[in-house]
Amino acid sequence: MVGVRAETIRQWRRRGWLPTQGLDERGYPLHTPEAVRAAERRVRENGIRASGIDPRRLRHFARNLGRAPGA
Repeated sequence: MVGVRAETIRQWRRRGWLPTQGLDERGYPLHTPEAVRAAERRVRENGIRASGIDPRRLRHFARNLGRAPGA
């Protein structure tokens, strides 16, 4: 969908960060891509505010940690 795992969406819904937009024909909750993106943004901003660390920069740093300078 928008690059977010189903388990993550379920956790966000359980924690109240992602409201359900409706139900499908089987009764499962539906979420629009825009709502998922908004929840992801809220979670990221809350994490940055709480810890002061942007996880995207941390991943970039960890990915490049083993490389030699200029490589």
